[in-house]
Amino acid sequence: MIAQDVPTPAAVSSARESREGHPLRRRLDPSLPAVDNIARIIGAGPTARLISTFGGGRIYIARRPGPADAVARIIGDEKAALLGTIFGGERVWLRNDAGHLTRKSISQLRNRGMSVARIARQLHLSDRYVYKVLADLRNR
Repeated sequence: MIAQDVPTPAAVSSARESREGHPLRRRLDPSLPAVDNIARIIGAGPTARLISTFGGGRIYIARRPGPADAVARIIGDEKAALLGTIFGGERVWLRNDAGHLTRKSISQLRNRGMSVARIARQLHLSDRYVYKVLADLRNR
């Protein structure tokens, strides 16, 4: 065998990725709604902002979002680019209930032992709102 015919580790890795798709695709769960998979990619805070802006309708996710792209203006260029690598070229339905996703995220982070202040910073919420959600969850 000629040395040129032996695939390099980089070539093998590249071929594997092209078969399996983008590494972020491994985070996706096809049994979940698209909005839950979006949250797995860009986080709960940016997803909640998308829902509060576009909830109850469909949004187009550009493959290569530019500065004028509506999604990029809401969540930023970096997060929009991540969405574009996975959902680029698709129209995605966003449910109207941003509160459910936010409450779920707050509960999960608190159960992991995160402080209220840190949860609020991570999700771009006020401390007061996080306390309110936690109190509501305790009373259920």
